[in-house]
Amino acid sequence: MAKKLQNFIRNAYSDHPLHCPLCGHLLLSSDDTEFSREYSKSHPSPCEHTLYVAHSEGYEYLSDRVRDQLTKKNYTLGSDEFFLTISDPEGEEINPHELPELLEFDDGLNVESVVGAPSNMAVYVGIAPLDEEA
Repeated sequence: MAKKLQNFIRNAYSDHPLHCPLCGHLLLSSDDTEFSREYSKSHPSPCEHTLYVAHSEGYEYLSDRVRDQLTKKNYTLGSDEFFLTISDPEGEEINPHELPELLEFDDGLNVESVVGAPSNMAVYVGIAPLDEEA
């Protein structure tokens, strides 16, 4: 039975690269976690275990597994000028910090990297084993 994602918050070392704990693939480099306006020009480098990559301003990547699960729950997926969007069945936009509560994956992990003042931004990366790896 699938479970909610576990949450891991990185504060002190939020600027360090993030690798997939399942395969070692580099998901976010140090440059990706600086959250400048240039962030949207850098693209996440997901591996097959990556569920999503998002930050305080929006979603950068959603895997097919996430898209399928949200669609089955009647969420609407779309995009705006810069980012992917998710809306609940009532049409309310889902913020990236809310996404981990909506998803269920066995041994899934949400890594939240929080940058302190002055930006107070965060990046969210969801990771889960593939079903065939269980």
